[in-house]
Formats: sequence, C-alpha cells, structure tokens
Amino acid sequence: MYLSVFILFAIIGYKIYLKIKGDRPKVYKKFDRIWFWGYLTTGVIGLFVWFSRTQNLPIFSTRFISYSFLLIFILFTAYLIYLFTEKTPKELNKYYEKKRKEKYLK
Repeated sequence: MYLSVFILFAIIGYKIYLKIKGDRPKVYKKFDRIWFWGYLTTGVIGLFVWFSRTQNLPIFSTRFISYSFLLIFILFTAYLIYLFTEKTPKELNKYYEKKRKEKYLK
C-alpha cells in the first residue's frame, strides 16, 4: 500500500514539476508519457490489490496477485531503465542532429 501511494504522489509531483519547468525535447516527452502512464496504472493497481487484501475479496486478495503486482512493478522499472539508457540517447542524438542540420542547412 505504501509503495502504491508513494508511486502516485511521486509521479503527480514530478508531472507538476515538468509542467512548471517547461520545454523538453520531444524524445523526453515520449519517455515521460510512457513513464507517467505506466506508473500511474501500476499505482492504481497496487491500491486495488491493497483494498482487496483489506476487504478480503476472495480472488484479488491472494498472494499470487500481490506477488504479480510486485513483479509487474519490477519488470516495468527494468524496462524503463533499459529504455532510458539504451533507446533514449540514440533518439536524442538523432533529434539534436536534425536540429543542427535545420539550423545550418536552411
């Protein structure tokens, strides 16, 4: 439960920070969209699992569902790390190269 609430507060706080900060390259905006919606979904699912365990719902309060939630959270975080360290720098280089060419070749 605390992990889900922390995830929700962290993503909402970071989203507000990005709105205040302003411009970011399109590549980062794509990553931010994946990050925001993925963690928002994970946080809501975590709250649902917590609610199911406290209310003793027969299907969703099993340990299997709780462990599945944690596994999904870990796998999604690993995917984001891969995306941020492998894919995003390549796309960022392409973005800046395109911007540089537009600046000098017009």
